[in-house]
Amino acid sequence: MKASVHRSLCAIAVIFAVSTAPRPARAHIVTLNPGVKLGYSFGPGGGWTYGGEIAVTWMTPEIDWIIGSGAVLDLTWTKGGIFELRAGYEIFGLLYGIEAGPALVVGPDGTHLAIDVTPWLGFVFVDPYYTLSFGIGGPDRSELGTYLKLPICLHDDEGCYEGGSGSSGDWDWD
Repeated sequence: MKASVHRSLCAIAVIFAVSTAPRPARAHIVTLNPGVKLGYSFGPGGGWTYGGEIAVTWMTPEIDWIIGSGAVLDLTWTKGGIFELRAGYEIFGLLYGIEAGPALVVGPDGTHLAIDVTPWLGFVFVDPYYTLSFGIGGPDRSELGTYLKLPICLHDDEGCYEGGSGSSGDWDWD
């Protein structure tokens, strides 16, 4: 019982830290990235999987191994009756990234916490992923699928959609 309470408190602390993380000082581009996910979950309660994700990311204009990071909220449902709510943090490069965070998992066998780790590849709007879910008081699971995401520029030092990170139009919201 004590270990379960300790893990729950750790998960709550991670959620709080991710949700209150400040914008990095070097960030020049801020995007909102809503999307849907389609995949397949393996393990108890698995099956065809769908859901949604929204991320707020901060990027630097310099090309390097890591060009940005952000906070992520992910909702997942499986055909096997599992619902998962995850709050995570991601770091990424030009074509790849990794997200990790605590998750609340609700299913036919009860409710438990998990720690999820998701490496992904980024191809503009289509981002294939693989999630490892380490159950805390419940089973481990994994998931394979793709995100379909639409990046929306919220801020760009050069002006959103004025030759900065967007295409055309005058949407500089500063």
